[in-house]
Amino acid sequence: MARLLDSQFGVPGTGVRFGLDTVLGLLPVAGDTVTFAMGALIVREGVRLGVRKRVLARMVGNLALDWVVGLVPVADIVFDTWYKAHAKNLALLEREVGGGAGVSQIGEVGGG
Repeated sequence: MARLLDSQFGVPGTGVRFGLDTVLGLLPVAGDTVTFAMGALIVREGVRLGVRKRVLARMVGNLALDWVVGLVPVADIVFDTWYKAHAKNLALLEREVGGGAGVSQIGEVGGG
């Protein structure tokens, strides 16, 4: 899920990677709301795995920041390509629970 949202696609000849978060960001408010909901699945998995509240709060903060910046046209595209909130949340989750097989699948397309 995190890879699909943040780095599924690449710009040939560059190291720039982006995902559905960037693409759907072209749809004002609606696109970012959809990717917020998709990203919330990663947070939900954190709750299911018993992640500490402090880590969950940071994950929700990453999603909220991504959504709020998404309300600003153009800034949204640049921010989503650079910040990668979903990948950050997956890394927080993996660090918290040790990155077992169940957590790794969340990072894959269709995982979660």
